[in-house]
Amino acid sequence: MDLHEKIVAKYRQKGVIIPQPPEKKMSVMAKAMTATHTSQDPEILQRARHLERFLNRLIQHPRIQSDCDLRDFLTVEAALPASSVKPDISLGVLKAFNGFKDVIDKITIPIEETDQWFEKANSSWEELDENLRKLHAEAVGLVQHRKAMALNGEMLAKSLSSLAASEDSTTLSLALTSLTDTYEQSASIWSRQAEEHNAKFAEAVEEYLGLLESIRDVVAERIHVWQQWKKAQKTLEELRSKLSTVDDLKVKELNREIQETNEAKERLQKEFDEMSKAIKVEIERFEEERQEDMKHILVDFIQNMIQSHIQIAELWDQFAPYAQKIII
Repeated sequence: MDLHEKIVAKYRQKGVIIPQPPEKKMSVMAKAMTATHTSQDPEILQRARHLERFLNRLIQHPRIQSDCDLRDFLTVEAALPASSVKPDISLGVLKAFNGFKDVIDKITIPIEETDQWFEKANSSWEELDENLRKLHAEAVGLVQHRKAMALNGEMLAKSLSSLAASEDSTTLSLALTSLTDTYEQSASIWSRQAEEHNAKFAEAVEEYLGLLESIRDVVAERIHVWQQWKKAQKTLEELRSKLSTVDDLKVKELNREIQETNEAKERLQKEFDEMSKAIKVEIERFEEERQEDMKHILVDFIQNMIQSHIQIAELWDQFAPYAQKIII
């Protein structure tokens, strides 16, 4: 059992929102385990960032930060036990299976929601999820656009360099050489932009999509507890209705079953009420963190864009004198 599984087993039933772990990809894990990979491999760096985000969420959570399994994961120097989840089974497949199970549970015994807070919150989560998915798609598109600009800029710079070498006009040759430098440096800026937009913007938005998935998981657990409670309640009613029909020899045994079922019903009702309260506290904390995080994400994105445009503008300012001196 890996760290995420242990944390889920201990805290999800208590109403705690547990962040999604980084997905395990066979290709990335193979690279990480070989001695030939470099520390700058994009896939390894991305997985490292995902793992760092996951651990930071656990460390910052007031109810999880002192957990013994988390402490061991962070401090034990010996090799940790291997995960029971095989790398070639994607988390996406497991999530899809769990989602299907949740739907079946809801169809089997649909929850009779009496708490208006959860109805409003569920609508809010769905809207947020839809908006974040759109934002994430645009962020990924922006990253791809920056990568394409960087690649095209490098190719254009090579073509300009060849043209400058064969140009007879000295001033035109110098201008083409300067233009080559401008595009080479611009391509470097666009490439860096793509990396930063991916690491600090697209992945940050993706993390919140994962947290919304975690919210759905804990709410599904609440529904499951409610279903168990109602099932126990129904069983209790059925047992009590049998009291008038059984003979005296079975009354004692039936009373014992009634007592045990009633205790289970009361325990489940208490668990449901406590989980509902805990989820509300968790959501309040989630909203506070989300607003603060989104502010930092957007401010960092805007500052990065401004700085990059300033640098590119400076490159073109440096090129301008060469363009003005061209004599055909």
